[in-house]
Amino acid sequence: MNRNCRSHVPHPGDSTSALPSPSAETERLTGLLKALSDPVRMGIVRALSRHENREACVSDLITAFPQSGPTISHHLKVLHTVRLIDRRREGTWLFYRLSDETLSEVASLLGNIGITRDLSAVPDRESRLQLAGRM
Repeated sequence: MNRNCRSHVPHPGDSTSALPSPSAETERLTGLLKALSDPVRMGIVRALSRHENREACVSDLITAFPQSGPTISHHLKVLHTVRLIDRRREGTWLFYRLSDETLSEVASLLGNIGITRDLSAVPDRESRLQLAGRM
């Protein structure tokens, strides 16, 4: 074990060893991951992915979850703010749709750091979960 490794750790008051500030891209990706870290928001993304054209009316989403309408609306706003979902209005109806571009960015980020795996060749759900480290 190398006991000298501590000498390479930047100290809070040492300006010569300060880490660079995060880029705007890093900040944006952090916001995306934070938005996806909430179970309700992740559920909304999954629900949208299962709807026809990956789009659903806000009333369909509200009835799909046990949380109140205002809570679901808040989560939709968070997902929209980080551009994970797009929205459009048709008269009095509000529709939400997954943003393929932003989801591709998230998948690319996770793939670049080795988190995602190609599980499509694995035949059954139990084996896929084991490979993904969820069992």
